Amino acid sequence: MSIGAATRQSRRFLPAITPVQLAIGATRSGFEGLALTLTDPNGALVETVTVPQWARRDQIHRFILFNLYFTAVYAESGIFHVTDADGRVVREGVLGSSGAACPTLAGDDGEHYRLGGGTEGLQPGARAVVEAILSESNEGCGDEVSLGLEIISIRRAGGAEGAGVPQARPPEPIVGLPCEGCEAVFQGLPEELTSRTRLAPVDEPGEPLVIEGVVSDGAGRPAPGAIVYAYHTDARGIYPPDERFPGQAAYRHGRLRGWAMTDANGRYRFDTIRPASYPDTEVAAHVHMHVIEPGCCTYYIAEINFADDPRLSARERAEHADARGGSGLVEPQRSAGSVWMARRDIVLGLRVPGYPGGGLRVPGYPGRYVLNIDRLRPGAPTAR
Repeated sequence: MSIGAATRQSRRFLPAITPVQLAIGATRSGFEGLALTLTDPNGALVETVTVPQWARRDQIHRFILFNLYFTAVYAESGIFHVTDADGRVVREGVLGSSGAACPTLAGDDGEHYRLGGGTEGLQPGARAVVEAILSESNEGCGDEVSLGLEIISIRRAGGAEGAGVPQARPPEPIVGLPCEGCEAVFQGLPEELTSRTRLAPVDEPGEPLVIEGVVSDGAGRPAPGAIVYAYHTDARGIYPPDERFPGQAAYRHGRLRGWAMTDANGRYRFDTIRPASYPDTEVAAHVHMHVIEPGCCTYYIAEINFADDPRLSARERAEHADARGGSGLVEPQRSAGSVWMARRDIVLGLRVPGYPGGGLRVPGYPGRYVLNIDRLRPGAPTAR
């Protein structure tokens, strides 16, 4: 389905006269809303939306229908592939070794593709980035391969375009959707991590701040090996852009960001500065927080808010004290060395919808249905 193509989404048997959010997104990178609409008295929905310009050609997408607060899923479409106007997609993965009769690419998106065209001397096992036209040909391949890529260009992954930037490993799936920009947690992720990380350089203007805590599972046991990701504004209240990632989510998260892997006792620590509120707003200063559970999933948790911030309302204080991953409301204390200390403990999966590890899930509507998709304007053909 090409960028800019209009589609009609329809579904029956939904809750009657109920506001719903229609979103689109990549299956491993989160979703963003397209339309807020209302079901009719019979629980039916028909809505026309356009595949947005920011939809990515290098990932599988689907439409998904949430309740008003994005805490429950009512329906989701089958997967589809976003193309440009000429029907081209981009896929990264590992070249297969099935022989000349079935050259393949095991895509990072979980799909296996039959490659049509030469691989420019790249050997099986090499990581490659392919720009291609989608086809339904799997000639010479087994049932595991259902789609074809007619190669336009192919290059080795991790080449000049990524020079100087740690390459992202195949990401864990994102849960607790929607999660705008969640793919940033993998962009620049170092291969080796420690339990203590510096987010802001030593000479960064601002009041020094230490964030530390213990990550535990739902039973209260320390969780070693969990990855905590954090980012925040600078002393001016802006996210100073990370110039290594133009056009990517990490660019918007800014350069005051980093990862820590919990030690044997589940402990982590960030050395940074105290963030400022957004300029000319009443938004309280905060630190965004995410968790990566290697081999399982990733999700955002409640941001850190500071109890001494006069911008926080009573309602916000209550919400942050009973939130995803445990309380995000911290009581900052100033040490003898004029360093602010803040403790943010984390409970894995707590109040994260769809968490696969047994966390406290938000109850949602019991039915989940398949959205019907009708393409209204001609575009590149949908492979599935």
